[in-house]
Amino acid sequence: MNKGIGQYKQIGVETALVNASPHRLIQMLYEGALTQLANAKGAIQNNQIELLSASIKKTSNILIGLEEGLDLEKGGEIAANLQALYRYLQTELLVAQSSQSVDKIDAMIGVLIELKSAWDAIDPARKNPESGSLDEK
Repeated sequence: MNKGIGQYKQIGVETALVNASPHRLIQMLYEGALTQLANAKGAIQNNQIELLSASIKKTSNILIGLEEGLDLEKGGEIAANLQALYRYLQTELLVAQSSQSVDKIDAMIGVLIELKSAWDAIDPARKNPESGSLDEK
């Protein structure tokens, strides 16, 4: 039964990914990273080394995805700053894992909450007052 539930959830995730806007995909990546960091924190607190390793790896993959999604040419300084921040978080992940530091995990969660909050505040459907059309970002 659990296998069936897992497969059902996977289909739901895949459907959400296919139907998501680029803006929503970034939101989902932030949400996934936050979930995995919460898992990593719990794993440290419960001395679950395998779960810690898996959660750190998944968070790392998400950060790589966020970095790969940056357009450094169009995004200019903001994209470059985000790239540096994602790389810093990658380094902090390794430190948090090796030192099993809940404080490091909490600090990373704080950074990602700030980034997600800023991203959530962007309304991709807002109208450009000068042209009357939707902004393309």
